[in-house]
Amino acid sequence: MNSTKKILFSASDPGGANAILSVVKMLAERGEAMQGILTGPALEQFRAASRYFNLYGSIGITDGTSLSDDDLAREIATFKPDVYLAASSIGNSIDKRLFKLLKDVP
Repeated sequence: MNSTKKILFSASDPGGANAILSVVKMLAERGEAMQGILTGPALEQFRAASRYFNLYGSIGITDGTSLSDDDLAREIATFKPDVYLAASSIGNSIDKRLFKLLKDVP
């Protein structure tokens, strides 16, 4: 029997959002608990898809634009993810900032 996984996902740029959006939808359909920390155009792309997310009710979206590393650490501690799904973005993106904080999460 498979238990529900808690999956943290992140993206910043449009290409990254496009890369993970279908995966996030599929995992939500499967019943996994999904929490996204998004910035930039990716945030708007996921917000535009929010009608879909409301059907499943297991996807949370957080605007990570102004979150400090301490804020991100608190988000991680609260959600307690089992898995991290990251899009890749150029620069010091939300993906890279979260990755540094997720020491024991595959």
